[in-house]
Formats: sequence, C-alpha cells, structure tokens
Amino acid sequence: PLLCLKCQFQAGNLYALGDNTQKQCGDYVATTTDRTSWVQVKKSTTANDNLTNINFFSCQEHNSSYPAIAAVTTNGLLYTWGNNSSGMLAKSDNGTVGGAITASTYYDPGLTTGISGNVVSAEMGGHTLVYLKEGTNQFCYSGHYTNGSMGDGGTGNNGSSSAANLTLNCGTTPALAICGYVPVAASTVNSTISAATTTIAANGSSTTTITIQLKDGSGTNLTVSGGVVTVSTSAGTIGTVIDNNNGTYTVILTSAIAPAAATISYSINGTAASNTAIVTFNSTLAVSWGNIYAYRVSHTVKVLWNTTQEINVSHFDVERSFDGREWDIAIPFVPGNNSGAAHAYAEVDPDYLTERLYYRIKQTDKNGRTTYSSVCVVASDNGIEKVVVYPVPVQSAFHIDNIDPKRIRKIELITLNGSIVRTWFNAQETYDISNFAKGLYIVKITTIYDNNIFSKLTKQ
Repeated sequence: PLLCLKCQFQAGNLYALGDNTQKQCGDYVATTTDRTSWVQVKKSTTANDNLTNINFFSCQEHNSSYPAIAAVTTNGLLYTWGNNSSGMLAKSDNGTVGGAITASTYYDPGLTTGISGNVVSAEMGGHTLVYLKEGTNQFCYSGHYTNGSMGDGGTGNNGSSSAANLTLNCGTTPALAICGYVPVAASTVNSTISAATTTIAANGSSTTTITIQLKDGSGTNLTVSGGVVTVSTSAGTIGTVIDNNNGTYTVILTSAIAPAAATISYSINGTAASNTAIVTFNSTLAVSWGNIYAYRVSHTVKVLWNTTQEINVSHFDVERSFDGREWDIAIPFVPGNNSGAAHAYAEVDPDYLTERLYYRIKQTDKNGRTTYSSVCVVASDNGIEKVVVYPVPVQSAFHIDNIDPKRIRKIELITLNGSIVRTWFNAQETYDISNFAKGLYIVKITTIYDNNIFSKLTKQ
C-alpha cells in the first residue's frame, strides 16, 4: 500500500488499511498492528464516532518512514494523525505553539494546535504541513523549514525529522494568487438576494433582475469576487449568473406562463444560503385602477386618471360617449408607464361639445387584452345643467349653485394628484377651505343618483 497506508474516500467518509505501526490508519484502536481490511477513520475511541464530512485529505508521500495524514472537513476543520516528525501534524507535547516535540510521537486523529479560521485545503509533505485558510491569500505552514524553503525570507533551519519545538507560521509567508482562492469568505447567512421587480406578468417572457450581494461574517459587503454563486428557482427560468467582480452577482429570471410565486434561492461555493427572494408571476389584470376625473376647462375637457400598479401595459385610450352606451375614442394611444408603482395621467379632449359627456379609459396590455376604468360624467355646457362653483378664485370658502341641494349626497375636495383632502356629506351653505394650501383643486359632487360632477377650483 502507498506509504504503508491505503485510503478510500466515499461520501465524506475516509477508510484505510495497511501498516498501522504509527497510527496512520486512524481507527483509534490501542493496537498498532496492520489493518488487513478496511477500517473507518475515527475522532475518538467512542463507538461510531467517525470522522465525517471530509472535503479534502492529503497523505505524506515524501518518506515512508514518516506516515502522516491531514483531512479537511466541509466546515473548515483540520484533522491530522500519524507521525508528528518535526511537528508536521501541527501538534506539540503540551498542545501549544512553540511547545516541545518529542521525537517519534504518534497521534490518533485530532484537531491541530493553534490553527484558527476555516481551512480550505492542506498538503502533508516532507516533515511539513502546508494549508490554506479562507480570508487570507497567505498560506500557512507547520513543521520543518530550511534556508527559506517556505518563501518567507528566512534563512534559518527548523530541524528536519528532529525539530525540538512546534513552529506555526501564517504571518510572514508570501501572498499568492492561488487558483480558486477566495480572499474573504462570504457568509451564507448575511449575504442577501433581491429582485428588481417582485411582480411580473405570467406570460413566459416578462423578466426581472435578481441580485445577490455577498457579505462577510460581520455583515460588510464584499467588494471582490466571492467565488462561485449558483441560483435556482421554483418557477420560471434562470439565466446565466454574472459575477460582477465587486461582490455582487446578477441573473435574469424569466416568468412562467402559469401564475406562481417563484422562490429564488442561491448557494455560495456549494453551500446553500439561508435567505431567499420571492417573485410573483401575476395573471391578474395588467393594471390596477385608481380614480378617474374629468372637468371642463374653457372649451376643452381635461381627463385625469391614476393607476396603483401597471404590469405589461401597452397603452391607454380615452373614450367618450353621449349616452354611456356607445363609445368613441377621444384621445388615442397614451403609452403605459409600467413602473410597478402608482402613476398619474392627464390628457385634454380638445373637442368642444356642449352636451353631457361620459368618459372612461380603455387599457390594452401587450398581449392584446383590454380592461376599462369606471365612467366619469361631465355636465353639459348649455347653462341648464351646469353646476356653478364660486367665487373664482376662492379665498377661504366656496359655494355650490345651480343644483338642488337635496340631490347632493357628498362633496369631495381633491388635489390634482388624486388625493381626497376633505369630504362633506350632504349640501352645505358654504364650504370652508381656509386651512388648505393655495393651488388648483377639483370639487367632486356625488348626487343621490350616484352621478359624479366635477368642477375646477383655484384656492388663493
């Protein structure tokens, strides 16, 4: 067997057989006779307390007289066993760095002395252990060195097979650009994932950008690459993950054609992160309607409407009717905003028509589907049905005339962005607005027949 030891690695478990005179088989048995069948490497004499979750291991192949093994677990722990020649197991008699090393001391598997941080890999060589840790681009070593062999500028000699004290050095070794090296370990707990838009249309083509921000254990953003990030989704499709080399990773999520709440998860260097993002694939209406208002301005009609959310909207058409049944397009093709947030629109119908008019907004989405807003009524301009709001402008209070007070159910004072700032129920002799800011407002009168009448008001 190789160096009197044969190893077998299966699913994170380590097995050995062969010469065991220096405890190199690592099975924690008092006898050191040869193992002629496979034994599993253990962490103690307790039954079934096996060394598991091994991610990396290395055997000393320089000299068969000094068998030694190093193994790194998936959570970054370093175990060593076998011959501690010159301290290559990173162990001393009293368990301290600098402690004495008794020649020809053999150890069962155990954690090393003085090694901190998460170990990524280790190499057991001729009387020397070299290992790499997360968070630094300097390698560390324990054991023998001679005439600058560790690249740290030293010219001394720490034994060979006869070093008297344990040497452990991470501070003066050179910085190296090591393949696969991650300079700062990204935390799978503190790192974050987010979606640029959390609700998109369930049409198989709408997209949103997923961003992963890597953070270290203290919550500080990484500013360089953190290794390999993979992203998966429970619905829709994920594109190619882009490493932006500044601590962030981005990827495009494309919706499915069926409604779903997609859970977006990710892993960092093979370890699953603890947080996720949710993106909803929405098959409901492309627009959520707010309010619609219309009122006469000289010989035109101003039409205002707002939406609380838009998804996949193509455009709006302002439609007009004389009877509320037959409709024509008064203002065509007002492009949708699709910001995912509330948005206000204002358009002017330039046709001078004195009759009572009805307005509504038609929405057409990018798939050709349509929806309609509620209907808004504009009073006729023939002096008979026209409601008068006066004086113009208003200083502190206004009056409403040319309508039977018994027909009024409520009056609302509305800002131009659609906010209702005051409501009066039933008709009043005067309407006090002395405490309101100067500017333009809309007075909305709702009748007992649920008709809405609008009039512009200027407050000075």
